[in-house]
Amino acid sequence: MKIDTLLYPTDFSSSAEMALDFAVFLAKRYRAVLALLHVNEFSSLIDPNNAYGYRGSYQLKDEVEKVAKEKLRKLGTKIEKKVKVKTFYAEGAAYDQIVRLAEKEKIGLIVMGTRGRSFLSDYYMGSTAERVMALTKCPALTVHGKFKEPPFKKILLFYDFSEVSQLTFPKVHAMAKDFESEIILCHPAEMATEERLVALSKFLEGFDLRGTVISKRSYAEADGYGGIVQCAGIENADLIVFGKDSRVGRRHVFLEGISEEIIRYANQPVWILPTQQQTIT
Repeated sequence: MKIDTLLYPTDFSSSAEMALDFAVFLAKRYRAVLALLHVNEFSSLIDPNNAYGYRGSYQLKDEVEKVAKEKLRKLGTKIEKKVKVKTFYAEGAAYDQIVRLAEKEKIGLIVMGTRGRSFLSDYYMGSTAERVMALTKCPALTVHGKFKEPPFKKILLFYDFSEVSQLTFPKVHAMAKDFESEIILCHPAEMATEERLVALSKFLEGFDLRGTVISKRSYAEADGYGGIVQCAGIENADLIVFGKDSRVGRRHVFLEGISEEIIRYANQPVWILPTQQQTIT
């Protein structure tokens, strides 16, 4: 895999801080620039030009911006000894600004946290991460816990025998080579017909799998996201990977809300890898 620039959005919470260790590790691993972004979502509430404006709003708005930019500067200074750093400050909806900057700066990977110290911060961070994962056209990684090295010894790939899954596998294979990881193909049992399993075996023959361990595990389709989370737990997976068609956003990867639930509840980081189908089904 080739990644030139990683994007790390932060609200300076404990949740975001946990994702920073992953971002720095991956930036070092891929010799990439780490872009730090803070989005001020509340600027409209103190905008003197809106309906809620009041005397002194200009000063308050300036102070909020000043504090945020200073925190960004200190964070950049803290980690620039480890990786190359760029900083960005924006105002508006966090998910929208993250997606826009990722496209503008040609980001190779977004790394962000999803859980905070309270129910409110959990909801806020989780909602932002889910929207980013659904809308962005670049790979995105959500982090749920503390960083441990090596990070991805077992990678669980959601494999539903679709074209998206087939297009995702080469990227996961390359990732497994990078991290010397085992690959676990997790699929709904109802989809694993004999014909599909034979086709999968032939598909895998097209890859150099020397040194790569691949196993398969199924779950009951009725279990939905719970089946995938359970598979990841049983296999002691360190990472869950989904593919999505980059041209249709939510349609494939967020089918029936499964991926949103996994992002919200899985103990493992979740990595979304966009692909581009030849045909849209």
